[in-house]
Amino acid sequence: MNPAEAFVLGGAILLHDAAHVLAAYPGGLTEIQGTTEWKDLIAQRFDNVNPDYGTERGKAAVFEVLRHLHAEQAGKLLRRSCIERFRPAF
Repeated sequence: MNPAEAFVLGGAILLHDAAHVLAAYPGGLTEIQGTTEWKDLIAQRFDNVNPDYGTERGKAAVFEVLRHLHAEQAGKLLRRSCIERFRPAF
């Protein structure tokens, strides 16, 4: 592997991992909770009751859903503008 290939691979890995956080989703937790993956997880493991995000169970649920969604979300991050994402609110 030459240096240019290593650079591209490193960038791809970072982008892929960047999609494994709530900040990668414009709608945040609300967007995550609207996915089929969230609804399936809550039905299967939480008796159809959303756990509070601040609890360990809630954080574990978010982590598990993000783990399933992050590869697809990484591709969407490529299409979003950094300016659009980090535009000042004023």
